[in-house]
Amino acid sequence: MSTTTPTTKRPFPALGERNYGSWADDMEAYLKTLDLWDVTDDPTAAPLPVDGANPTTEERKEVRDWEKRKGQASGQIWLAVEDGQKVHVKDVKNDPAKMWLKLKEVHVQQKPGTRFNAYDALLGLRKLVLGCNK
Repeated sequence: MSTTTPTTKRPFPALGERNYGSWADDMEAYLKTLDLWDVTDDPTAAPLPVDGANPTTEERKEVRDWEKRKGQASGQIWLAVEDGQKVHVKDVKNDPAKMWLKLKEVHVQQKPGTRFNAYDALLGLRKLVLGCNK
């Protein structure tokens, strides 16, 4: 399996405090174009030698290639994150799957309070608009 080295600058903004939704979609597509998404999305797809104590030459090559691609994906993610956001993934920066999950955990608040606040703000805006029309 060949890997592609990017020859152009990443075509979307780095992850900041407020752009996770668009960044995640763009980053996923970018990693796919570099053939690095599988090492980020499915770490269980890593090649495992039939006999771990005595891997074949081909199995060793497959594992080395997988580890190289993991390093490339980790590097791409690290470079696509603003300095202020790197603190979230510093401890897992050698594992693209863990980096991806940690960034999602930090930026996607799946708490009822967050949803309530969003709806409250939306409905408050609607009330304000309706009140102005009278």
